[in-house]
Amino acid sequence: KQGLQAFIVREETQVVHNVISLFKQHMEKIGINRPNVVMAQIVLETNYLSSKIYKENHYLFGMKESVFRNHDIGSQYGHALYPNTNASLLDYRDWQRAMGGHNIESDEEYLYFLDHLPGNRRYATDPNYTDKLKNIIKILNN
Repeated sequence: KQGLQAFIVREETQVVHNVISLFKQHMEKIGINRPNVVMAQIVLETNYLSSKIYKENHYLFGMKESVFRNHDIGSQYGHALYPNTNASLLDYRDWQRAMGGHNIESDEEYLYFLDHLPGNRRYATDPNYTDKLKNIIKILNN
């Protein structure tokens, strides 16, 4: 029985890594900068793609309903509602470009950017958000 459980855990881990790899490839294809950091954001925001709001809203990030990015179709649970996961990624890409994050050249600089957005704002209200992202990046890169 323990052998079977270990096998299942290995298989689930492999599936997660495959999904992460596909997400990163797609992010690069559509022009999202710093996919390692952005993937860590997805993992944190959706609890490894298992959250109710991800499953129902196709919601990958902390995006609210937007009037200028035009990828959402409304809101639900206080956050943007998307027709599919790709729309959520496109919304983040457009946010990244609008905020100046598309030209940042390193993951460390991008993490700093998330804590120091224009207008003296932060990406997340959690003061430990970028520390959590750093830990997730380490886990994902193993």
